[in-house]
Amino acid sequence: AILAQAVRLKRYWLQAHPVWRIALLAYRHTTAHDCARGCLLRMSESGDDSAEEYTDSSEVNAPPHSSSSGIQGVVALVVVILVFSSNGVAYKKLFVGDPELFTPCSVLCGSNLFGMVTCLPLYYKDLSCANMKAITSLQWFFLIFETICYSGLGPLLYLIALQHITIASAAILGRLESLEFLVLAILLLGEKVDCWSLANSALTLIGILVALLSPPLFGQQLEFSSGFVLMVCSGLFYVASLVVTKKWLVCIPIGILAMVRLSLGTLIYHVMVLLQRGDVGVTEIYTQAYWSQVWWYAVLYVSLAQTLWLTALAHAGSTAISVGTTSLFVLTLLWAMAVLDSFPTGPQWLGSAFIVASVLSSIARSIKQGGVNKAAAAAAADDD
Repeated sequence: AILAQAVRLKRYWLQAHPVWRIALLAYRHTTAHDCARGCLLRMSESGDDSAEEYTDSSEVNAPPHSSSSGIQGVVALVVVILVFSSNGVAYKKLFVGDPELFTPCSVLCGSNLFGMVTCLPLYYKDLSCANMKAITSLQWFFLIFETICYSGLGPLLYLIALQHITIASAAILGRLESLEFLVLAILLLGEKVDCWSLANSALTLIGILVALLSPPLFGQQLEFSSGFVLMVCSGLFYVASLVVTKKWLVCIPIGILAMVRLSLGTLIYHVMVLLQRGDVGVTEIYTQAYWSQVWWYAVLYVSLAQTLWLTALAHAGSTAISVGTTSLFVLTLLWAMAVLDSFPTGPQWLGSAFIVASVLSSIARSIKQGGVNKAAAAAAADDD
């Protein structure tokens, strides 16, 4: 997830595509956030030239685009979308195996520790004294605040919520994040939205409300558990982290953002495990029984996912990325049905129909916008 910051690279700003919508997706891992695309599109077009004072290793030796690299990017995109969409299902399987050992804190602690070790060789060039000194005290404050939201409270509340609700409920409630970000972007960032974005947002909101409020029509009782509240709060923390990053941290090198998040996240979850279960809980994290089960989760959802996500951002077309990420909602439901044998209820199917309509509308917009961008680029090339 930390490689969501890769969208900060200059070549992605120049593509004039909804990169920050993609960043919001990567923050969440399990749901697409296409409803706020109009707002996020304009955000992606407002790059910050102040980044010149930093040196970013990810901007060095950028690979040239070719047909082979495009195929590589699409393959990476397909794999990473499948990985992202199965995150909740994977944790459900892990937690059911041993709920005492694989608590949200212990799983996140091990995953962050694994990611910190594996990602350090990728980002060590960014961790220079010059880059560190270039960060202002205000940016350090917001970096720590954003890290607490993104690496601490957001994922913790999400995994706790998954213990109490189904994957279908999590996927539907996760769609609120796009609406939350849309509101915050308008209020705090002064962004404007178009009619298409508002229509997609309206479809998403209708789908969520239908899923939550229509059970009496199916002879069922209304259900509002603590898991619902935790899932909504989790989304708020993820969105808050994105807004803070966009407003104050966009020019900080990726490596610093990544390593601060991973290291601080590891520290936070070690402290939480220590407070919850004492020395025994911390000791269990370093046992063979723990790592024999957690290693595949860390490899898939930390190291592999981050590497493939960066590869997709570097080589895949912006339209392909947008279409792929938009399909996460549907893929999440399919993973739950295939692996956990967990099917949406009647109200959830009805609400999902509206959300899927929003997804299809968003995909159509992505394809149309991609055509417009290509035409504009071709016209600019002819003028030159």
